[in-house]
Amino acid sequence: MNNKSVCIHCGHMKKSPFSRCGKCGYIGNLNPEEKAKSFMLSEEYLQGRNLQMSVQDKLQELSMKIKPNEMSEFDQDQLLKFIKEQEILKDIPPFQSIKIILFCSLFFIIPIIAILVWLFSA
Repeated sequence: MNNKSVCIHCGHMKKSPFSRCGKCGYIGNLNPEEKAKSFMLSEEYLQGRNLQMSVQDKLQELSMKIKPNEMSEFDQDQLLKFIKEQEILKDIPPFQSIKIILFCSLFFIIPIIAILVWLFSA
């Protein structure tokens, strides 16, 4: 199994930030803060950071800090940013988000179709 996240509860490596921990059974998606912390201890989050080591090595390091309860500090600015983003996304109804995606995709699809029609009609 390719471990891509660290359990925020026990430090055990797991498959994804929001999957159940194989060791303690904890799921890090109970509230917005836990979701944000779980994401911050994931490969997806760490790939966007300028690290002095590989992402897997960083995950191992974070895992070792959580196990003896050394890691109590999270970047509060990033944590608040993720929580705020979750709140915004939660307020958009699922059907509304689909309409937004479809509407935005029309700006790309219609010009492409027009160009193809123009190219093949000449």
